[in-house]
Amino acid sequence: GKIVYEQEGVYIHSSCGKTNDQDSLISGILRVLEKDAEVIVDWRPLDDALDSSSILYAGKDSSSVVEWTQAPKERGLRGSEHLNSYEAEWDMVNTVPSKKKPHTTGDAPSHKNGKSKWSFLFSLTDLKSIKQNKEGMGWSYLVFCLKDDVVLPALHFHQGDSKLLIDSLEKYVVLCESPQDKRTLLVNCQSKSLSQSFENLLDEPAYGLIQ
Repeated sequence: GKIVYEQEGVYIHSSCGKTNDQDSLISGILRVLEKDAEVIVDWRPLDDALDSSSILYAGKDSSSVVEWTQAPKERGLRGSEHLNSYEAEWDMVNTVPSKKKPHTTGDAPSHKNGKSKWSFLFSLTDLKSIKQNKEGMGWSYLVFCLKDDVVLPALHFHQGDSKLLIDSLEKYVVLCESPQDKRTLLVNCQSKSLSQSFENLLDEPAYGLIQ
């Protein structure tokens, strides 16, 4: 497919509490692709930019094992409970299937300690709305809601702005503000004329923020 938009440094904050790393940042690449007359929005983790503990799991060479054997000395200073978590993590390392495949930045196989469960892609025809937020945070983030009421994990744009993504999507669909919530953009609103004044709508909330 043809890539019409690509942005690195787009993160998911996986603070679900069920994973070993509390509120870990999962870095990834967000792309918009034209493929077979469809427009696909695709986010996938960057294998080489995961947090340090994940890199240690993911490494399949002996050097990563050496790093692990050094780790408990540092953790042991902080208290015995860390040793327990270390043992649990070490068990996890031993159960990860050994694949000698080198890192790939594109279609990474889903064996990297379960991180790939966060990757997702959807067709633009399934998109119902986009919730955006810039207030009170140092970066913008977007939440995609699909037509079957599936809400995808929030994408945090730590590098670059989400507006470029919105601009890319507007080439294919009409987006307009929801009357109930100015931060929510509805996909394919009934009135095409709304799209003409869409940029004006985007400017209005900005004035409200300044006051």
